[in-house]
This record gives sequence, C-alpha cells and structure tokens, in this order.
Amino acid sequence: MVNVEAYSDSELVASVMTNASHEYTMQLPPGTYTIRVPANAPQGVVDSDQLTVTANRAVEADFPNACK
Repeated sequence: MVNVEAYSDSELVASVMTNASHEYTMQLPPGTYTIRVPANAPQGVVDSDQLTVTANRAVEADFPNACK
C-alpha cells in the first residue's frame, strides 16, 4: 500500500492510502491540485500529477511506476 497526497498550491488538503490493488479514492472540492506519491527515500517525491477537479466529475491520476 502507498500513501497518496493532494496539494492545493503548497497546502496538503487530503491524504489517503491505496488498497491492496493500489487503487485509491479522494473526495476533493473543485480546483486544481497536485497529486503526489511521496517516497521514504532521499530523493523525495516518487511521482506527481497535476489535475483539475470540476463539480460532479471524476478525474484520475495514475502512477504506474510509483507503486511497483
């Protein structure tokens, strides 16, 4: 399982753990977010993706290399 974090600018607004299948769900209000998969390593963040959330729409941030 991997921790996934959502940031609005530099503010952490949500954090969730993936399930055993490396899937996760976050409920975020409309806005632009940076979704990050942090690492417990000196290099810091393993992967990140910027996305825009609009009302009543699902969006996806996929990190195929970060969860291996």
